[in-house]
Amino acid sequence: MDAIDDAVEAGFTVKFVINERGFGDYNQMTYLPETVNFVEIIQIPSTNNQETVLYRLKMINGTCGWISNLDAFANTYLNKHLNRIKENFRQDEL
Repeated sequence: MDAIDDAVEAGFTVKFVINERGFGDYNQMTYLPETVNFVEIIQIPSTNNQETVLYRLKMINGTCGWISNLDAFANTYLNKHLNRIKENFRQDEL
């Protein structure tokens, strides 16, 4: 997928997996949604009727990676985590 290759080239090298607490990496570390300080949303055109969205995420410790709405647990947890990220950004603006 070109969008993933572009993300990796841009330094978003970790393929996060969604779990009930947040975004996990290959080291078994989970980043809570409140530790995300950058989000870029990339919509990927699809030939089937399922919209694919790639999220580039940067954590406060500098870890950069990506997650897709096609992840196995995306339907269960992704919107919840994205809402927590939005709330955290709003709190930072106060």
